[in-house]
Amino acid sequence: MPAGPCGPGAPLGTLRVSFGIFAAVLLPVSLRLIGQASVIFPWPLNPRSSVIYGLIFLGAVTYFLPGVFRPRWGNATGQLLGFLAYDLVLIGPFLQHYAVVKPEHRASLIVYTVVLVYSGTLAVYYLFINPQTRFLAARELPPPVELRPAHA
Repeated sequence: MPAGPCGPGAPLGTLRVSFGIFAAVLLPVSLRLIGQASVIFPWPLNPRSSVIYGLIFLGAVTYFLPGVFRPRWGNATGQLLGFLAYDLVLIGPFLQHYAVVKPEHRASLIVYTVVLVYSGTLAVYYLFINPQTRFLAARELPPPVELRPAHA
């Protein structure tokens, strides 16, 4: 793992800003969903689903905050893995939904799709491409510890 608050030269500033933007956007979105606003999602939601999604998004806000206020690689890994899973599951259905989306939900679908592509790109870059943060990067291992038998 990269050492220090952001690792030696690790470009976590982009992640910190991105997580801050996600939290800042998700907070009002989650509150509007909890209040059962009608055109937040790319499709109509029933009142219960709206509240549930709002609470999920509110939880996501709290998940991004450590990456904003304590920008360490350990505070970014889980979010990036979550992005990747979320994006891989949803990108296909979202793209298929363009064929049937109601006009009043089209803007939401576009915004959600842009967010999916952006968050997926962040996840792929930091988890698999960036040499300082990728999973397959060579990590410095501590020197081996010589184990000596205890003498009685």
